[in-house]
Amino acid sequence: MNSYINTVTCPYLGIHLTKDIVSKAKAIIKIEKKVKSKVTKTIIITEKRHNPFMLPSKKEVFKDLGDFFDHQKVFNSE
Repeated sequence: MNSYINTVTCPYLGIHLTKDIVSKAKAIIKIEKKVKSKVTKTIIITEKRHNPFMLPSKKEVFKDLGDFFDHQKVFNSE
């Protein structure tokens, strides 16, 4: 992944849980710094799980995703 991360130029959204048992929260910050996208956003969630879509606060996660996509016009065909 390291050899390709600096070629990313599309809008970048990183989501990470601070207490993720699979990976460290510091990794998402490093990735955001390496991508070449002009638009980046990182969401850090302070819950102990790995899958942010299965959290009690999943509605907030979906709202953050929707807001990012709307703001960047990801699905806008105009």
